[in-house]
Amino acid sequence: MNKTPSALKWLAEKRARLAGDLQQSLLLAEELSQRISKLQHQLAAVDETIRIFDATLEPENIAPVAEWRQRYGRLGGFRDAVIDIVTKNSPAWVSSEHIELGLLARLDISFQSPAHRKRWRENSLRPALKRLLADGTLERRHDPEVKSGKHGYWRLKQAATVGLADL
Repeated sequence: MNKTPSALKWLAEKRARLAGDLQQSLLLAEELSQRISKLQHQLAAVDETIRIFDATLEPENIAPVAEWRQRYGRLGGFRDAVIDIVTKNSPAWVSSEHIELGLLARLDISFQSPAHRKRWRENSLRPALKRLLADGTLERRHDPEVKSGKHGYWRLKQAATVGLADL
């Protein structure tokens, strides 16, 4: 039995990862293509309806806007949801992953791609956890300076316990 060279093993693993990424990207492209087609049909229907109401108005001249959705319910809903998830597990430590999955389910959040989910995690979840830490609502078990590649752990700020050694 011949030993497989490490360079060939690396190439095979690299190829497998690239093939997986390509497969996911092709599925995403197909989903986006379907979404684009659906949106184009809806836009054409709305344009036709506008022309029925006012033949002088050109729908193409109406500037597009980015939709703002109140994604997390009322103001402070995202923060409250994070606190609620941590509270339900109190006084135990809760991983960032558990908080993330709880938020996705509770707030019915979905993403178009893993990149969108990562961006949400970095721009919404992480800052929310840091703000709750800064205002004294949460405490963390992990050292933020150590990049372990693992999820952090959080819990509600616990009352300081005074032991015999502290006296």
